[in-house]
Amino acid sequence: MTKATPETTERRSTRQRSLILDVVQHSHAHPDAEEVYRIARRKIALLSLGTVYRNLRVLVEEGLIREVQSAGKVVRYDGMLEAHSHFQCTSCGRIIDLPRVPKFDAPKNPELKGCEVQDFKLDLFGLCPICRTERKS
Repeated sequence: MTKATPETTERRSTRQRSLILDVVQHSHAHPDAEEVYRIARRKIALLSLGTVYRNLRVLVEEGLIREVQSAGKVVRYDGMLEAHSHFQCTSCGRIIDLPRVPKFDAPKNPELKGCEVQDFKLDLFGLCPICRTERKS
């Protein structure tokens, strides 16, 4: 029998990790670790915030979820793995999924002369409708 090491124990599928993955995949709000923790604790009362952080890291490393850096604020998590972009509200932090821009034309950008673009990501920043309305008031 093989002795369990921290590496093998951590990578073993657990009820907690499955729940955390489910929370992120079913949220379109791009939750941060504390939001995942609050939602997941409804089903597993003894879940710790440390367990949520560890499992989020593992899920990112395994490519099951993605990290979304939110305009210098907390890291948020995205369960949508298909290529897509985001709109981030610079006031409230809301993140909205956008379909991916279908084509990026590198030859039209002189700064990229000689480069081979293999992938790209486009994120938009501004004010969501709620924050725009509040600013006008």
